[in-house]
Amino acid sequence: QTRPLQTFLLISLRGPVLRLAGVGLATYGSIWLSSLALDGLFAALRQEQWQNAPTYRFSKRLTTFAGVAKGAAATTLVLLGSLVGLASVGVNIGPLVASLGFIGLGLSLAAQDLIKDVINGLLILIEDQFAEGDVIVVDGRGGLVEHMDLRLTQLRNTEGSLISIPNSAIRVVENLSNGWSRVDLGIVIAYENDLEEAIRITEQVALQMYRDPDWRDKILEPPEMHGVDDLGERGITLRIWIKVQPLQQWRVAREYRRRLKHAFDQAGIQIPFPQQALWFRSPLEMRIQGLSPEETHRLLHLMESRLGNPDPISEERAGQLPADGSHRL
Repeated sequence: QTRPLQTFLLISLRGPVLRLAGVGLATYGSIWLSSLALDGLFAALRQEQWQNAPTYRFSKRLTTFAGVAKGAAATTLVLLGSLVGLASVGVNIGPLVASLGFIGLGLSLAAQDLIKDVINGLLILIEDQFAEGDVIVVDGRGGLVEHMDLRLTQLRNTEGSLISIPNSAIRVVENLSNGWSRVDLGIVIAYENDLEEAIRITEQVALQMYRDPDWRDKILEPPEMHGVDDLGERGITLRIWIKVQPLQQWRVAREYRRRLKHAFDQAGIQIPFPQQALWFRSPLEMRIQGLSPEETHRLLHLMESRLGNPDPISEERAGQLPADGSHRL
């Protein structure tokens, strides 16, 4: 009963179907072989470490180039395989090839953004602005470069969201992991502390961490203590820099803050907290700026109940106030 079907399949395989299957198989094999060849080529380049580039940075660049090259090779082979497949089934591809120029012109006008993406992607790769594995910030959006090709760049942020950015939209990029990174810390201490002692402890904790064998390979140079950076409303800001390996700045900063807190506690160095002083110009008719009379009355009543006095400010206490009539709460 299946003999007619077998005859039909055998006849079909002798014709266009067999040729198309052969072209498809050859195209798939060519893509697989090109991928293996490119992987071997870039693996050899990693071992050679050309141009005296740092191993870590050079390896990331090669990984990005390998992915882009394999994608471009696969696209070219699929296009060639399609043309050969059409020719194998009897389609005259001469006019089609001749019209590719006009087709390309039409596509270039219709897909200008795509061409901009490809050109900008090539420039990013050639200039080594960033590569897969870098942490970058583009137009306020930051994350780890998880994938990059000639058309777009995909970032994974700290919340796990995947952000896709067309390469043509990348104008200014901030690379946080190219070559080396820096821990830039502003430590705020209260004005009541001994300033010189606080500076000494801040620098000493950083030097101890630099000499620690567990952290020595992550910190590239001895820390730089820059001293007093600001005299602000909350307190005194001390500035310290620590040069570290790429992508290690957050880990080093967390460990340094932990050690510094313990050192401050042992030395009695206080970290400031928000506080505010209110002054009343009249002891009997107090007014608080920004509060209505009703709110001021409720505040006085609360003070009376908390202090246990019949009058929040009695005449006896009023006689002990400064001569200018001001009172500090």
